[in-house]
Amino acid sequence: MHPFASTLWTGTLTVLVLAVIQDAAFPATPLAPEVSRWQPHDFAFTATLSEGNPFLVGFAATVHGPDGKTFRVPGFYDGGDAWKVRVSPTSEGQWSLVTESDLAALDGKEATFTCVPNLNPNVHGGLRVDSAHPHHFVFEDGTRHFLLGYECDWLWALDMNDPALPTVNAFLDKLTLHGFNHVILNSYAHDTGWCKGTTGDQDYGPPLLYAWEGSNDRPDHSRLRLAYWQHYDRVIEAMYRRGVTAHVLMKVYNKMVNWPPKGSVEDDLFFRWLIARYAAYMNGLDVDLFVDAVLYDPFNTTADINRDGAVTGLDVDPFVAALLGEDGSLQQIPEPSTLLLCIIGVGVVGEWRKWCGLRSSMN
Repeated sequence: MHPFASTLWTGTLTVLVLAVIQDAAFPATPLAPEVSRWQPHDFAFTATLSEGNPFLVGFAATVHGPDGKTFRVPGFYDGGDAWKVRVSPTSEGQWSLVTESDLAALDGKEATFTCVPNLNPNVHGGLRVDSAHPHHFVFEDGTRHFLLGYECDWLWALDMNDPALPTVNAFLDKLTLHGFNHVILNSYAHDTGWCKGTTGDQDYGPPLLYAWEGSNDRPDHSRLRLAYWQHYDRVIEAMYRRGVTAHVLMKVYNKMVNWPPKGSVEDDLFFRWLIARYAAYMNGLDVDLFVDAVLYDPFNTTADINRDGAVTGLDVDPFVAALLGEDGSLQQIPEPSTLLLCIIGVGVVGEWRKWCGLRSSMN
């Protein structure tokens, strides 16, 4: 053996031992994730709830951006010991967030991330009223917006047994090939009176998965069925990455859904749940509270909008709420506190005036 070999080996071993001791004493700080601009990202936090309903745990986060922007987003329970907040950064640079919760293990948790350039040519940021041309919308990156919509109320009911979404993806590819960029779909639908029950392969009601625990006859509205909403996530994401806006009809009254009682804790939970899961899909989400309300439930429309804090007061930037003026121009509501993008046609100005009155009641 070379005379220096034993010394070299001993020295190497000493260095390795010291390195192990140092790593144990000073564990490496996890690298902050990189998140593309305008792309939703989930931040997961864990806690053990010994008793009670995890869906009713208060959980939110205050998000801080590099340009001084601060906004608050609601979080949601996603199964097991996991609660999440879903965030889309709006400008490049360093971001941070801190959680708040009535569950101590979820309160005051911090996370940082770096917003990097958006590489998806179909994603353009939040939708804004064009200040120079108030009859038009424009995306945050300056791209003009021309809406070409398609109604597919039951899109989410496709591929419920296949996470790869072969039918959904093929359908969306065909739509976008023909220029469609906006799809209307229900948050949930159960069945129809004009085609009751499953009458064939193209009849998707009742669907394979129910939106709540229990059944439509005996629902447990205090607990959402996670398998349904995780599937719904995949459908919304498939639309978003193609630049297709999801026009979500939050409540539809002609699809035989046993909705939570109006004004109840469970009703508030449902509204908050949709906002928490899908508010991050910036230019990809248009939430509609009004569908069929005038026809089916005219006296409770105000209750649906002024959710006693369930929707109002949630600072879910950067959504836009806009009204159609009598001259046809779009009037952006300053610092909107809801996710409504309400564009009401000139032919129903009377309904628009009703909306103005309802909106004023929210302030």
